[in-house]
Formats: sequence, C-alpha cells, structure tokens
Amino acid sequence: MKNLTVIIGRALVTTTLVVATPAWAEDPALTPAQRFFDEGKTAVEEKRLPDALKKFSDSYKLDPQPKTAAWLGRVQVDLGDYIAGATNLETYLREEKELPEKARQNVLLKQTEAKAKIVTVQLKGTPSDATVLVDKLPLEPKRVEWPIFLVPGGHSFEVQKTGCEPFRQELTGKPGDEPQIEVKLTCAGPKNGDGHGVKKEGLAPLVIVGFAVSGGLLVTSAITGGLANSANAQAADTALDCEKTNPRETCINTFNDQFGRSRVLGGIALASLGVGIGVGIAALVHTIKAPKATENAPKTSWLVAPTPGGVLVQGTW
Repeated sequence: MKNLTVIIGRALVTTTLVVATPAWAEDPALTPAQRFFDEGKTAVEEKRLPDALKKFSDSYKLDPQPKTAAWLGRVQVDLGDYIAGATNLETYLREEKELPEKARQNVLLKQTEAKAKIVTVQLKGTPSDATVLVDKLPLEPKRVEWPIFLVPGGHSFEVQKTGCEPFRQELTGKPGDEPQIEVKLTCAGPKNGDGHGVKKEGLAPLVIVGFAVSGGLLVTSAITGGLANSANAQAADTALDCEKTNPRETCINTFNDQFGRSRVLGGIALASLGVGIGVGIAALVHTIKAPKATENAPKTSWLVAPTPGGVLVQGTW
C-alpha cells in the first residue's frame, strides 16, 4: 500500500511538470516584422536570395530597423542592385546606435564591393535648409550630407535656397569614381532685370559727407546769426548811451563802426545758410535716387540742424 501511494504521488508530480513546462518555456509571439526578418535570414542561409530580398523588404516596410537595412543591403548587392544596396548599408552605418566593430567592417566591405560598380558623389558645404535636386529629383533632406550613389554616366545637381542664386553643376562618372562637389551659393539679395544680383549698399560716402557739410554750415549759420543779432543790439545800445553825452555825429560814427561787425556776421550767417541748404538738398536728392540699403547692409547717415533751442543731431548707424 505504501509503494502504491509513492507511485501515485510521483505520477502526479510528473503530470504537473509535463503540463506546466510548455507554459514556462513559451516564447513571446513574434511581430510580423520579426517573422519576416527571421524568414529572410533562413532564406539567405539556404541561398534563396530573391526570397530573402522580399522577406527583408517586407520586414523593413513594417519596422524600418537599421539591422534590417543592413541585411537588405547585403542581399541587394549580391543580386546586383548596387545603388539600393549601398544606400541601405549606409543607413545601417549612420543610424545603428550600437554598432559593433566587426559588423561595421563587414558592412563597409560589402559597401566597397557595391561602390566599385557605381559612382559615389559627396556634396560639400550644402546648407542644412537647402533643397537638393539630383537629376531634377529632390533628395531626401537627411541624405544631403550622405554619399549619393548613382549609376555611371552623366548627372546634374542643383542646390536651391531662398534668397540665393541656384547652384548647378553637371558631371560624368565612371564605375568606382568618388567625386566631391563644393557647393557655393551666391546670396546677393533682389535681382535686376537681367537676372543678376544687385549689390545694395548703405549710403555712399559722398552722401554722408554732403549731409555732414550741410549740417556743419547750418550750425555755423545759426551761431553767426546769433552773434550778428547780439552785435546789432550792442551797437544800438552804445549809440543811445553815446547821445546822452556826445554830439549825434560822433555817436553815428560809433554806431556804424560797431554795426559793421554785425553786418559781417550776418553775411556769414546768410551765406552759410544758403550753401548748407543747397548741399543738403543735393545730398537728399542723391540719397533718394541711389539704391536703398538692405537689411543686412550697414546703414550710416546723420543730419545736424539748428533749432530754436539748440542743435538737433539725428542719425542711423
């Protein structure tokens, strides 16, 4: 009876283990992308490259992982699609966050095999906000700084940026060529009628000098005018005081002597005013007709003018 009990107990334990083991060892369900990826690796091992190409392509469409791009690129190179293969291998090299050195070397070796059959172009100095057209087709923005893989032969390149003249260049490459194109954009502002950029600068030095001379003459006119009025008033006061103690003829002579200084100062004031206004008008006309400064061009102008309370200095730098 005791042996029967032991046997039954052992049978129950064994049954429990058998039933429970599948639950413990069950793997998490694979996503469709993972299933396609594993099927692609199996197809590579069995040398069914067309099947592997389809499996990796389906996997990458569902979940674009860099590792999948690497396997897809290898298969594409082996099947002779060198441009797509080199591009996918480049994607792996640039987007894989944890890149083992051995895997990197293997990918570079396979990419070198592809580059020997195609043309690899590198654009240098392309602004990040520019649009790049290769054979009149737009290049994906993130690939502007990547090598551009092309079939051997002639190709056109165009770099566009708002406010700049488009940069265009053509080249013809042979298998294995790796030319570099230095992008140089000319950003010269608005264009004139013939399509060339118009160089817009600030006020010309001649205009600045004109305003300066005009302002200086107007200040001189104000100062000498004030001195003339003061001298005239002083001459009148002296003549009045003189008549109290001296003959009128003597006082008139004294007035004339002092009034002569007033007339000289007054003449200088009028002459300065006239010339200053003339120079100022000429500078103003030249400024209106001359090209206006752009936002980026330095703006330098100033104006000095007399006012009843002093001198007004106004400028922009």
